[in-house]
Amino acid sequence: MPYRRLPNTYAAVLRTLKTARDKYKNTPNVPDRAITAEQFAKLTDTGSPESFLTKFERECSEVDVALASQGALTTELSQKAARATMCVSHFHQVFDLAVARGDFAASARRFYGRDITATEIPPLGTYDQMEEEAQKIVNGELARAGAEGAGHVAMSLRYSSRFV
Repeated sequence: MPYRRLPNTYAAVLRTLKTARDKYKNTPNVPDRAITAEQFAKLTDTGSPESFLTKFERECSEVDVALASQGALTTELSQKAARATMCVSHFHQVFDLAVARGDFAASARRFYGRDITATEIPPLGTYDQMEEEAQKIVNGELARAGAEGAGHVAMSLRYSSRFV
């Protein structure tokens, strides 16, 4: 049974419009043409003003260029987000190890938005969660420094001085 397949991407639409233009040009007998002269005027690749097809083709090319540059940016963003996620995760893991050693009080977890008895790191599955937890670490360190005053020891690549 015959059917009509409609284009569903801009590349398929562009191909369809070019095919219509080429068929029109290659059909010398006017009654055999599938589109009218007015429709062909929108598909012509010559003349002024710029035809719909020429403008659409240029804009499709601009989209391709933008998508190509977006790919590199997306890769860079993914790599930076993965590193930030690792840093947030490691911060909480190392902080919990320091609590277990007795270097920090368990109550200090509250500075980072965690429960005092937390045994798991916060969820970091999305960019928003990771960004929120990273900000809690930055704010938490500032708040802990203010609360502890002169006795403040920064949580940074800590090792226990008891083993040195």
